[in-house]
Amino acid sequence: MALLKIDGLSAGYGGRPVLKEVTFSVQAGGFLGVIGPNGSGKSTLIKAMTRFLPVSAGCIALNGRDLHALSLSDLSRQVAVVNQHTPTDLQLSVREYVLLGRLPYRNRWHLWENSQDGAIVDNAMALAGVGALAARRFSELSGGERQSVVIARALAQEPRVLFLDEPTTHLDIRHQVALLDLLRRLNREQGLTLVAVLHDLNLAAEYCDRLLLLHEGGIHSQGAPGEVLTYETLETVYKTIVLVGASPVSGKPVVYPVPEESRKG
Repeated sequence: MALLKIDGLSAGYGGRPVLKEVTFSVQAGGFLGVIGPNGSGKSTLIKAMTRFLPVSAGCIALNGRDLHALSLSDLSRQVAVVNQHTPTDLQLSVREYVLLGRLPYRNRWHLWENSQDGAIVDNAMALAGVGALAARRFSELSGGERQSVVIARALAQEPRVLFLDEPTTHLDIRHQVALLDLLRRLNREQGLTLVAVLHDLNLAAEYCDRLLLLHEGGIHSQGAPGEVLTYETLETVYKTIVLVGASPVSGKPVVYPVPEESRKG
């Protein structure tokens, strides 16, 4: 069943189009990776799909309802977003920060934490593996710890869909793998639908069940990683020579760049 349906979506900035008539769907419980060269429209797509950016044409349906017809509180109860950049100097404790994820469920007569909020926050921190950090200041965390806490805050919203815009940026390989392991576990064990912009093609191939390859504001191809990550497609879109093999562990595609000096002869 398609949880998200995007039909003829166009969006841009200051009258300059970036996305042009994009159409695709995301299945409930799926893990969609959005890939493509710089400037292809990946972040613009996430912003448009989460109402951070107005659309100039097309529609977005969430579980059969027009996304733009939902109230902000209703939208925030179904959709959570992890952006590229998170403030690093917040003086809140980790638990206080994660508690912010409960704001969509509050009103002006109910601004304090109740026992249900507390249980949901504790569970979100446990799922994200950050329960031991509850009393730490957010500003004191490492990059990997911070990303896991941001995901815990998103989980506290109890969303149906979690959007992530380059969540592994600035993380070393250990923390990239730990973060994506966490996301895959949430996807498989909790049934959380994920849409993630990823730059690393090998990580996208390993963790996502489907890929959406953007090129010049449109969809060049979509499908399983093995269908999208072919050397012909990648050379066309990324304008560079690559080899594509298979992981000896998972059998998923692995992309090998070919340096210029190796192309001679």
